[in-house]
Amino acid sequence: MNEFESISRKRMDGASCTYTYDTRLMPPTGNVAPNAQQTHPAFSPQVVVTHSCTHRFLASALGDDRWASIAYHLARPPMETCVRVNTLRMTREEAMERLRDELPGYQIEEGPLPMSVMVRGSRRDEPIVYDDEILKGREMIVGMGAGQAMLKGAELYAPGVLACTKNLQPGDRVAVSIGVPINPEKNLYGITRQATLPPYVPLDDERFPNRRELFIGTGEMLLGRREITNPNGGQVMVMREKIYDLPSLPNEFMEGLVMNQAFPSLLAACVLAPAPGSTVLDMCAAPGGKTTAMAELMGNCGKIYAVDRTNKKVLKVQEFAEKMGIDIVVPVKGDATTLLNPEKTADAEITVESVSKHVETQSARSLQAVERKRLARIRHGHESADPRARAKVAVGGFAPESFDYILLDAACSALGIRPRFIIEDSLDELLKSAMYSRKMLDQAAQLLKPGGTLVYSTCTISPLENEANVRHVLDAYPEMKLVGAGPGLHHGGPGLTGVATVTDGKKPFELLKAEEAALVQRFDPSDDNNGRS
Repeated sequence: MNEFESISRKRMDGASCTYTYDTRLMPPTGNVAPNAQQTHPAFSPQVVVTHSCTHRFLASALGDDRWASIAYHLARPPMETCVRVNTLRMTREEAMERLRDELPGYQIEEGPLPMSVMVRGSRRDEPIVYDDEILKGREMIVGMGAGQAMLKGAELYAPGVLACTKNLQPGDRVAVSIGVPINPEKNLYGITRQATLPPYVPLDDERFPNRRELFIGTGEMLLGRREITNPNGGQVMVMREKIYDLPSLPNEFMEGLVMNQAFPSLLAACVLAPAPGSTVLDMCAAPGGKTTAMAELMGNCGKIYAVDRTNKKVLKVQEFAEKMGIDIVVPVKGDATTLLNPEKTADAEITVESVSKHVETQSARSLQAVERKRLARIRHGHESADPRARAKVAVGGFAPESFDYILLDAACSALGIRPRFIIEDSLDELLKSAMYSRKMLDQAAQLLKPGGTLVYSTCTISPLENEANVRHVLDAYPEMKLVGAGPGLHHGGPGLTGVATVTDGKKPFELLKAEEAALVQRFDPSDDNNGRS
């Protein structure tokens, strides 16, 4: 049986049924057994593209074979976790020694970047045995977002539970699968959250699309059924058997000493390589990973203006920088498409101030209304509970040619994030996202000093947001030229060449020339050797 490995479980009534699990990394090519209630097929999710025009565009722009490979790997987590060491507080060698103590059983190696450590995960080789004497028909279905995070090693907390069997108690073992929405665009599931499941839910239950491909293992309950209904109930279970074994690195893990950061994300900061004492702009800074990485590279000497759109995001960047022991970050609330003030002179001083509303002349009723709205924003997580916490703004914007270095990790369609099971973006939305990033690039090109360096990065596979936008900068700003990464910093594959056709009959988007494509870095999710995404 070269495609699948079969295992048997014994039911309480003495009957036996076979569960089949694919234990290889490559996609299965054989057929699974037809009786869903007696057999369990492999964990074999596929990315569902809800808009056929988006599917056709990606297949055309990337090539049919490449797109098929990318789509397969997008639904699976990468096998390496990149950990960034806070070199302001400890050496990489010290961090690796500590990580080996904290994460026994994982392969821990030096990463390709001076501040990186790679933690190698694994995919289960032997089959998972579903023993009814242990499980007794108990099951839990988790929401798609929670399930995708669990595949990368995250723990499950109460808000991530979609539905589960009744009368669960701490210590019970349960089978765990991932639920996906029946209407992805509206994020509507086929069942109410926290609903109760009967034992032995059929694998082809219409409420849980593709469930037969989305079983991820078994777990041991830490909370009872009643406690799960509390959104603040804490960690629900610990996985005992799972398809992918990747390290769990919660936010408080070795806080201030290391952080989990995707390799391409860290690489973007290292390619920019801002010099100590320089003035840097991070245009879409939250949550602050690349911002603080640049501060490390600068030896915490200089100034980094970290911009994002909301008060909450900006304050998160500030809080994270403080935890990392970094004091050169200046968080700024602002729209990255409107930062430039062309009326300011290039040598104008950057002024950042707190802005508060003057409420002295308001009536008591008006003040009460303002307070009610503020409390509502706090409840929904849009504002800090501390009324004194206000993000600062750059008064009058930034003058042209204000920055030595600019990092634009643009807000994008995020089609490169792994794992994912659904792509719901329409082709029109991909185009709008590309144009939005282009506005930010136009701002960045004018805010950069002559001789300065701009790094543009995204987390999407769409050529509209990547190569087409690089082409735009090169054509619109002839004074700028494309350069390669420094020594030891080129880890991705080449960019795409030619053109990308969005709509038949309309002018296609030009991509890169061959010599330009060799200078950019495209991290392909289907290549785990250079993907590390």
